Order: sequence, then structure tokens, then C-alpha cells
Amino acid sequence: MRFVDPEGRTDRAGRIIPHDFVLSGELAERVGSVEDGLAEVWPLVADEYARVWDLASPPSAE
Repeated sequence: MRFVDPEGRTDRAGRIIPHDFVLSGELAERVGSVEDGLAEVWPLVADEYARVWDLASPPSAE
């Protein structure tokens, strides 16, 4: 599923940031629309995204 950042965040060029997720299992069964995805998926990742948003550089993959 794909949706734009619910907080209205944009990149440095002012482009809206899209979020892409691949859902499986029970979560995929519960999500039938973007609205469902926002309600079900965004709460699972919102805090982590907010945590890294204002970092001077992206977190490492290590």
C-alpha cells in the first residue's frame, strides 16, 4: 500500500513524501483501503518515523 505522509512532511525540495508498505498475513486481511491502512499501519510506524525525521543524517542500516 502507498499513502502520503499523514503529518504532511515533505523532503528538502518540497515534494510530498510517500510511504510504501507491503502487508501480509492478518494485517493484510484487515486492510482493504488506504483509510484502513492509515488506521492500521501508520500507528505502528509513526513514532519511529518521527524519531528519525529531524536527525542531521539518516540512521545507518547497521
